[in-house]
Amino acid sequence: MTEIDEFIKISLIELRKGVSVKRHPFRYFTFSTTDGIHPFSRTVVLRKILSDHEFLVFTDQRSSKVAHLQHHPLASCLFYHPKQQLQMELLCEVRDGTEEFHAHWNGIPETSRKDYSTTLAPGSNIQSPLDVSFQEPNHFHVLKCFGFKMNLLKLRKEGHLRAACTWDGQQWQGSWLVP
Repeated sequence: MTEIDEFIKISLIELRKGVSVKRHPFRYFTFSTTDGIHPFSRTVVLRKILSDHEFLVFTDQRSSKVAHLQHHPLASCLFYHPKQQLQMELLCEVRDGTEEFHAHWNGIPETSRKDYSTTLAPGSNIQSPLDVSFQEPNHFHVLKCFGFKMNLLKLRKEGHLRAACTWDGQQWQGSWLVP
């Protein structure tokens, strides 16, 4: 295994830990979309890893990110591990994950299901934080993210490492960059 392959492997192990280790820094990451004019970033939760380049995010169907992705189905996903000083940016094509709705909805704790059943859409104006009400049906939505480019940066005293990677349909292929 080459040095760049090892760097990619270690980074992907950290990504998987974002799901399996509750307090792992990759669990919450910055998810950026565009409306075609402006970029929008928000923190989301890494819910499931499907493969070395596929993962899931849950959201409310009525959220702005879903509207953005319907017209511009690309997202930038930025992960950062402060102790390891490792940054991973994944550029993804995002697709609708409706076919996986029941498998994941059934795994959400009852106390968290209300997050997807507010009467008003996320971002709607209200007079007070107490003005949030809930309804059925829910608006739970699964986003399937397919990484096609990955940028890695590891800060080190002995010299930073930076790599650009591309998904070739089977695995990540990387090349070193000046940090």
